[in-house]
Formats: sequence, C-alpha cells, structure tokens
Amino acid sequence: MEKIASLGKVFDEEITIGMNEMGMEWRDDVRNNIHRVSGDLARSTNFEGTEKHGSEFVATVSNNLDYAEHYEYGHRQQPGRFVPVLGKRLKKSYVKGQYTFRKGRQAAKAKMPKIIREAISRAEARLSD
Repeated sequence: MEKIASLGKVFDEEITIGMNEMGMEWRDDVRNNIHRVSGDLARSTNFEGTEKHGSEFVATVSNNLDYAEHYEYGHRQQPGRFVPVLGKRLKKSYVKGQYTFRKGRQAAKAKMPKIIREAISRAEARLSD
C-alpha cells in the first residue's frame, strides 16, 4: 500500500531528474552553437532547472544579456554607420537571427520520449525493490 501511495511522487522525481539532465544538455548545446566574439553570450546562458506546473514539467534555459534576444531573432541596423568596437561600417539593414535557443529546444524535445521511457524504467525499478 505504501508503494502505491508513493507512486506519483517517485515518477515525478525520476522525470525531474531526466528533465534536469536534458536541460543541462540543452544549455550545453546552445553554448556550443553560439558564435563566439567575447564569449559573454555563451557564458551567461543558464539552465534554471525543472519545475512541475500541474501535470506539466517545464525546463528553462535562458540568457539575460541585453543583446541575447537580438542575437536569437535578428535586428535592424543603419547601413553606413561606423561602429568603433568593430572598426567597420555597417553594410546590411537587417541581420538575421541565429535561433540557437530554438534549435537547441527542438533537439531537446526530440530526446524527450527516450528520457521519459528511462525515467519510467528507473521509477519501476525503485518501486519493485
């Protein structure tokens, strides 16, 4: 009877463990795919953990740098303007986004069925002991 009472808790714990592992892989994937100039953008990309909201588990990877959103989704700029940091004049009016977070999330979502199966197997093993 005790095992039945702890069934939901054990499954939740194992799914959270699997999601945390997936979240770290997601963060590492994003960090590895960011084009490095100074490395600040990659270093400031963080995995914030997995939380359960109702029946959903949510893993969050984020970046709080001012230009992270512009890097991800693209941005407009003034052609011909001189940028001292780059030592160049801007040529394009729009710079396309890199979508590193989106691509990383898609790769992580593709791994989810396997992660869930492994979590269920671990939970079953814990409950059968």
